[in-house]
Amino acid sequence: MIEIKKCNYITGDAASVSFGLSTIIDFLETSGKTPLFLSIPLKSISLKYFVKTSKMDFIIKSDFESLLEDRSNLFRVDLIIVDLWHLKTIASVLEYKEILDRTGIDYIIISNKYHYKEGDDIRIYKIEKETIDTNNYLSEHRYWITEKIGGWRSTVEDLILSYKRDKKIDDIFREDSF
Repeated sequence: MIEIKKCNYITGDAASVSFGLSTIIDFLETSGKTPLFLSIPLKSISLKYFVKTSKMDFIIKSDFESLLEDRSNLFRVDLIIVDLWHLKTIASVLEYKEILDRTGIDYIIISNKYHYKEGDDIRIYKIEKETIDTNNYLSEHRYWITEKIGGWRSTVEDLILSYKRDKKIDDIFREDSF
């Protein structure tokens, strides 16, 4: 699956991000991550309706900061997902990023704006939807993930399959070593 660093950006078009990220979050939950989804009410890029994990709302930056300073909100949380799609400037996104950095918890920022410096503990993933026409007058959708810094590209389904295969191989070798 995708490699989660300290800071992760997810970008792309709104519809692709909504469905693709919800699939990624579901998978991360089944592999042991405990995410918390934070968004502004009615400003979400519709992720709120796709994501099935714990959710909290904030109205302004001070509300956001208060949510994260109250450690009881972060009990057992090891991944924070923040919808910042509504922000207009990269400077605004960076203000929220500074608050997230202080938590010490890995996080994903959903935004069409991102910034990084070489050497940062960061990943930038772009999610794109590809529509495939079939002969039965139905369309299938494939979701592609491109890691912008490293340059690799794969489908969400292929990443999940690869992770499961690697996990099985790791489990086989772990059993033999005892």
